[in-house]
Amino acid sequence: MNRGLFVLGLIIALGMIGGAVWGLTSDGGGTTPGDTSPSTFQPITFSGVDSRNTPPFTVNTDAWVIDWSYTTNEPTFAVFSFFVYRTGETVSYVESVLFPTQNSGSTYSYAGSGSYFLSVIVANLTSWTITIKPT
Repeated sequence: MNRGLFVLGLIIALGMIGGAVWGLTSDGGGTTPGDTSPSTFQPITFSGVDSRNTPPFTVNTDAWVIDWSYTTNEPTFAVFSFFVYRTGETVSYVESVLFPTQNSGSTYSYAGSGSYFLSVIVANLTSWTITIKPT
């Protein structure tokens, strides 16, 4: 048998075996077989005019975006801050925005999936909105 044809046949056979093994171990979508959890979530929006704690919300991605904004008639005296806590936690927050110089912005959280709530602290605002969404 010609040595060149033998090597070519061996390469093709190994490629086919490798492809078959990869096809058995991966669905090509980055999940493992049997993993039925979604890799994203619908945006979650909270809004108000006063300080408050929000109801718990759940994220199921490792990273997510927090878009925030507020309006005020008294920009010199406006107070806007929020803290993101894991549900059940009241001391150690995972993200925060404190007294921003702009009235809107975004921050990224890498706190992971789980259940969280916001503690929003405001004064002299006409409204505020915070939206949590996947990256």
